[in-house]
Amino acid sequence: MAKTMTPDPDNGKEISVENLAALFRSLRLWRMADELPAILEEAAHEGWGNLEFLSKILRSEEVRRSQSRFERNLKASSLSLAYGLDHFDFELAAERGLKATVVRDLAQCEFIRARRNVIVAGGVGTGKTYLARTLGVEALKRGFKVFSFNTATLVDQIYARRNSFQFGKYYA
Repeated sequence: MAKTMTPDPDNGKEISVENLAALFRSLRLWRMADELPAILEEAAHEGWGNLEFLSKILRSEEVRRSQSRFERNLKASSLSLAYGLDHFDFELAAERGLKATVVRDLAQCEFIRARRNVIVAGGVGTGKTYLARTLGVEALKRGFKVFSFNTATLVDQIYARRNSFQFGKYYA
């Protein structure tokens, strides 16, 4: 694509792909800076208008940020994508009395939006932890923050913070 070199009335510099990319980087819009040449070329080839171009480059940045947020939250949660709904064994759950419709409904995370609790009860080895982790991963996918602890670890961490100023932040 040909480089556009016209004066910028705001600062007197020439407008070029490199200057725009540098401006994006200064605004911490790295993905936009990296993708600018390719998107400009696609826009020229497809004949996009200004709004189409702007929408495409902003959506690209939105996807990058959303993915980064998800990866950061997944790491902080101590969960794994191996627990996602796509790996859930619905046949085994049905054998243990758990209906697939209940799992799929819970995986929509409406209980979180409604600020409701879910209590998972059952005997040893029935899949309670696996279900809880699956729901945690699904909540992460929907933009919620999740922290996964076994009870002993959680109680130990709360006990260790009971006399510190961190307790309120941790407990909330």
